Amino acid sequence: MSNEHAADGDVRRKSGLGQRIAYACGNLGQAAFYNAMSTYFIVYVTSCLFSGVDKALAAKLIGVITSLVVIIRIAEIFVDPLLGNLVDNTTTKWGRFRPWQFFGGLVSSVLLAVVFSGMFGLVNVNST
Repeated sequence: MSNEHAADGDVRRKSGLGQRIAYACGNLGQAAFYNAMSTYFIVYVTSCLFSGVDKALAAKLIGVITSLVVIIRIAEIFVDPLLGNLVDNTTTKWGRFRPWQFFGGLVSSVLLAVVFSGMFGLVNVNST
């Protein structure tokens, strides 16, 4: 690999094709998680989650869930720069971003399974 010297004196390595593919695959999982949540979550909540519940109660619960989604999106405005700073200042033998990709993907996959599977008695759904 050749090195490129930046104007401020630090040395930056050009990334190879394998490293670019690895980061793209890491981002694929995050993008799949986000798209599944944004596409199917509201449909799931409105049509499946509260199907056997009184309509008035279901409307209130859907309102609560929608409010939580809005609050979380607003909180992301303030939390994302802090997390970006944390990732940028991480130094491990695996690099800066790779541990965050691994653990974030692991946690996201578990949470996605929990949300849509009806675990913990959230809903009475067919497990298949």
